[in-house]
Amino acid sequence: MLRDKVIDGTPCGPDTFHICVNGQCKPAGCDHVLNSTAELDTCGVCRGDNSTCQRIAGSYNASVYGYTKVAKIPAGSSYIDIRQHGWLGSHNDSNYLALRIGEDGEYILNGNFMVMHRKVLSVGNVYPPQITYEYTVPKKILNSFTWLLSDWSTCNRMCQGMKYRKSICRSTEHKDEVPDDYCRSEEKPQEDSQICNAYCMLHVSCGGGVQLRSAICVDSNERQVRDENCARQEKHLKRICGQEACPKWDLGEWSSCSVTCGEGILRRKVVCQNADGVTSDECPISEKPETLNACTLKPCLSVVSLPPVTYSSNPPREDPFQQENEIDSNGITFHSGYKWHVGSYGEFIAVLQDL
Repeated sequence: MLRDKVIDGTPCGPDTFHICVNGQCKPAGCDHVLNSTAELDTCGVCRGDNSTCQRIAGSYNASVYGYTKVAKIPAGSSYIDIRQHGWLGSHNDSNYLALRIGEDGEYILNGNFMVMHRKVLSVGNVYPPQITYEYTVPKKILNSFTWLLSDWSTCNRMCQGMKYRKSICRSTEHKDEVPDDYCRSEEKPQEDSQICNAYCMLHVSCGGGVQLRSAICVDSNERQVRDENCARQEKHLKRICGQEACPKWDLGEWSSCSVTCGEGILRRKVVCQNADGVTSDECPISEKPETLNACTLKPCLSVVSLPPVTYSSNPPREDPFQQENEIDSNGITFHSGYKWHVGSYGEFIAVLQDL
């Protein structure tokens, strides 16, 4: 049994402007006129000329663990094309795209550390994802975005450096950063720069010195202008600095020589102190005085061995003048025919006795 005919004028499908007439699908244009060739332009305007919208394109290839924001596609966008290419052609590089509604909305693709088919996301090596995206937005949406200057960067030098701030395209509502295509290029302000750390120590930090700085003429918006505009104002480019006393090395007394004769060492304590006598670590190491010094006293005495004493066992010769015997205190009799035979005297020596 055949189904009932639909009402005439019912679209033949969700992706066509053709309509049903008397139970048959008839060609029609976007103006809903039968046999019309009218089509939508890329902006979704029937018979349009693509002038009411803008194509936004970008890419992303940073790798971090967890979720990271790739792009925010505004409501009303169309012809959305997001592609992810595997790392070095791989089909599985542990990166998965997720899609959610709004900043804190519900995930409608993957999310919550789950991917499709209830697969739990377990990340191994993280390779940079190769993501490209394109979409079309109505130009009226672009009125919600404007150029704003970023915060000042850090100074690029410790002394006489420069700091910068660049132009960033942001949402006027939430101040979110978006691709530059959202803002009109002809309205983009120039990047701003400014001298920083103009005051810097060039000579000394104590004991009296000089600080120098440069100056540029700027207008009320801190933009540099010609120096002639500031000719009536005096430049103050120099000032005295570092008047406080510098820390210095405090020298102790030399110790006595480490020996009592010969060559030894003298020692002393050297400490860095500020003007209040407090220990400091700001004294120049290259100027630290010596803590050791050599000392020389009188030469040390040395012990010299005496030549050996020899005894003679030859019988004595008769000496008419020596016939008497000698008796020592122990009652032992020595005949005078015997005598000590000794060598010559050596150098003068002294005996040193430690008490």
